[in-house]
Amino acid sequence: MTIPFRLAASNTFRSPLRWTLTFLATFVAFMLYTVLSGIVSGLDGAFDRLSDTRLRVLNRTGPLETLPIAHGSRIANLDGVQRVTHATLLGGYFQDLSQPVTSAAVDLPAFLDVVPEIRVPEDQLHRVLALRTGAIVGSSTANRLGWRVGDHVPIQSAIWINDQGNETWTFDVLAIANSRPEDDKMYAEGVFFDYAYLNESRVAGKDTVQHFVVALEDPARAASVAKAIDELFANSSHRTRTLSEKQWVSGQLRQVEDLRLLVELVVGAVSFSLLFLTGTMMVQAARSRRPEFGILKAMGFSDGSISMMILAEAFVICVGGALAGLLAGALSLPSIFEFAGVAGLGLPGEVYATAIAAGMGLAGLISLWPMVHLRRVAVTEAIGGK
Repeated sequence: MTIPFRLAASNTFRSPLRWTLTFLATFVAFMLYTVLSGIVSGLDGAFDRLSDTRLRVLNRTGPLETLPIAHGSRIANLDGVQRVTHATLLGGYFQDLSQPVTSAAVDLPAFLDVVPEIRVPEDQLHRVLALRTGAIVGSSTANRLGWRVGDHVPIQSAIWINDQGNETWTFDVLAIANSRPEDDKMYAEGVFFDYAYLNESRVAGKDTVQHFVVALEDPARAASVAKAIDELFANSSHRTRTLSEKQWVSGQLRQVEDLRLLVELVVGAVSFSLLFLTGTMMVQAARSRRPEFGILKAMGFSDGSISMMILAEAFVICVGGALAGLLAGALSLPSIFEFAGVAGLGLPGEVYATAIAAGMGLAGLISLWPMVHLRRVAVTEAIGGK
């Protein structure tokens, strides 16, 4: 079977408008698939790296409601609890709303002990602890905002008002966390500062925290320890809700399963629309070229050769558009993750394989009708345009 590749190449671009529209439709669909799939797969990978030895204790009323800091000592006395620390979200942004900053007031030594994935050079940590406004900044956050050690930065809080009557909290960047290549970049986001600075300066909510972080002696006992914590405060005016770290992060992100369903629905709808659009274009192109196919048959080209020519044309458009969309989506993911304040999430290999396979499958599907129709039409009918 001889495939007229030169003829196929020239015919692929014989209708620039049709080719451009089909290519763009394929490009957009696969770029959307790559971005959405990359986000879901990346978040799945991030969840797999979360610790199984920690619990998060929140106020049962809601994640932004506070708990008395005294709850921490009572939790620490429970069987199965190794260490307890706390965190209080400052929230807010740097300069404008387009630069959000995840910032939290913590007991720095205890917090770094309970969350050892956050790595800070020893000399920098000493400087942070020596200054009331000192802050540890994740390397990804520092790079995104252009901060360096020694900078004096303001953060506008969305939650707390200070004793000056405004929402501006100033910090001295004295340490950069997880800056080495071997450090986990998932923990390279955020700003951490001394809880005493927040507690002494805020006008409301003194001696309260937003959640406790509990390190466990045995991860297998996580469910029983979580139950014991909630039962301990069952009759308190500040009842608790204890979650594993994975459940806590998943709740903050509004459930990855919901996002996964959205991806499947969007990709499914776009794929159907794409198949309909490109299929219609290919059918119209095949009908307009019936005399050409008849002449090729009369010249001795077999049905198989002409069919392969049709498939080659569809392959260039569909697979080419898929590869372009895949590349554009992969290149845009780091910027999307950076804007969302999430670091260290990569695009898994199966996304590439699935996209390429889907592009090839799409080329085969939209070529199917023209190839079947070609085998049924007689040479005289095709030349006559019937």
